[in-house]
Amino acid sequence: ENDPEILQRRQKQIDYGKNTPEYNSYLTQVPRSERTKFHPFTPEKNAKYSRRSWDMMIRIWRKQLHIWDP
Repeated sequence: ENDPEILQRRQKQIDYGKNTPEYNSYLTQVPRSERTKFHPFTPEKNAKYSRRSWDMMIRIWRKQLHIWDP
């Protein structure tokens, strides 16, 4: 993706998800070196996705983070 407006919107959504207690708890419980493909991962903002696909990926990521809700 090259459109700066889209990239800015996507970064805002990622930042919103990373500023949650669930994400902080996830970071402390699962170090990066111990993560598997089954752990939540931040969607790649620079990849080419439709708006609907991107929104669904963010929604799934945020729901997966609730597993580590304190």
